[in-house]
Amino acid sequence: MSRHARTHAPKYCASPKCVDPAEAQRVLDRFLYRTLSEARSVPILRGHFGQHFHTDNELDDGRARVRIAAPTPLDIARNLAGWGTVIQVVEPSSVQAALGRIGAELVSCYPT
Repeated sequence: MSRHARTHAPKYCASPKCVDPAEAQRVLDRFLYRTLSEARSVPILRGHFGQHFHTDNELDDGRARVRIAAPTPLDIARNLAGWGTVIQVVEPSSVQAALGRIGAELVSCYPT
């Protein structure tokens, strides 16, 4: 282990008693982004995002409600931008705005 890793490693509580379940869920919810995806794409998206991908339910219109976890809205937007219309961000608006900025940057670099 490097000196940097030893001095900057996060400290975790060794006892589960010190973790408030409600607080843990609140923290987790901050990093879950709600999206709609083509249901047929769910296995591919699950393979791509792994443990950060959660399926809620399938809708009658052939889409599925899914949640994807990431540290920041920009991180998830960067990962979703390449999927185009296969996935639609439902919330939060911060991810939608980040996707809009990425799209505008791409259009300005690669006009049609």
